[in-house]
Amino acid sequence: MRPPAQGRAAELLLNGADHRDVISVPAILIVWRRDMSTSDPLPTSAEIIDYFHVCPLPLEPGSVIKPGNWGRIIRSYVNRDTNINQLWIMFREQTFELIRRTEFPGKPSRFDSTFLFDSIEKSTNFKKQNNRLFDLTYRVQLTNPGAPTHVACMDLVGIPDGVRFFEALESNARKYWEGKIINSPELLTRSAIRIVERID
Repeated sequence: MRPPAQGRAAELLLNGADHRDVISVPAILIVWRRDMSTSDPLPTSAEIIDYFHVCPLPLEPGSVIKPGNWGRIIRSYVNRDTNINQLWIMFREQTFELIRRTEFPGKPSRFDSTFLFDSIEKSTNFKKQNNRLFDLTYRVQLTNPGAPTHVACMDLVGIPDGVRFFEALESNARKYWEGKIINSPELLTRSAIRIVERID
């Protein structure tokens, strides 16, 4: 792995906007090469090879993206401007957070995390599926590889099936935090990210 390019780090209060929802604010996607089919913890810095970050913003090498932007976005929703999609997002995230706090308090909150994926192919598919074809891809490094992490199935964050919607949503939230069923893995981490270079 090449060392990060020299330059002044720009502190950017960005991170992890939920990559499944179409919203008016830029979302963040991080990709790292590792098999995340299980909920094993993030490897040590010696094991880390590559990370990739998809973002609509042009960023310079050395820029630092802090975790927690997804929570900031949700908390910034204004009542008079809130649409049905945002109401669903708030309801879902509050449900997931309630289950986490009461049953899985050791897991990092979605509100305070950066979201990661296990391959560059998944980042490309994500861009296509979410109509983010103009986003830029960066090679990045975690500033704190030992930060709290959790691997979960991102499919469970979608609108649940079933007649009893609330019960189905709570069930999906528990499965998400248990991390036992992982068809489409995403990793949550409290680490910030440093831009190393732009890939495309």
